[in-house]
Order: sequence, then structure tokens, then C-alpha cells
Amino acid sequence: MANLETSLQDVQHEVQTSQATSKLMVFTVITDSLMAIGDPISKCDQIDSILQELPKDYSPFIMMVHGKTDPMDIYDVEGLLYVQEA
Repeated sequence: MANLETSLQDVQHEVQTSQATSKLMVFTVITDSLMAIGDPISKCDQIDSILQELPKDYSPFIMMVHGKTDPMDIYDVEGLLYVQEA
């Protein structure tokens, strides 16, 4: 039980640390859950949904993601967001 409480505290800390990455964490859980029940969301729709939720000051980041020629998935965007916020 202590491990669960510690994990919960860690998650709460991360949520307080970054609004964008916390939204991404919630979105990842939702998309993973939908995939588990057989109702997946396309990678393109996942990324578009994430980008639409970002604040206006992320406009350069959004343009960079849209400008990528290589296919991206939610984990690529997550990694780039962490770098952006560092």
C-alpha cells in the first residue's frame, strides 16, 4: 500500500510540475485503455488531439510537430514535450 501511495504522490507531483505533460499523461492512459478494449484511436488523431490541447505559447512546438516528415506516434510527441519543457 505504501508503494501505491508513493506512486500516487509521484504522479501528483508530475501533474503539478507541467500542465502540458500532465494532459499528455491522461491522454496516454485514455488511448491505451481504448486500445485495450478494441477501440483504438489513429496515431494522427492522437497527435492532433494532444496538439489542440496545448497552450498558445506552444505554437512553435506545434508547428515543428506538423512539419515533421517522418511518421510520429504519441510517445515521440511525449519525448519532444519533455525536451521542450526542460
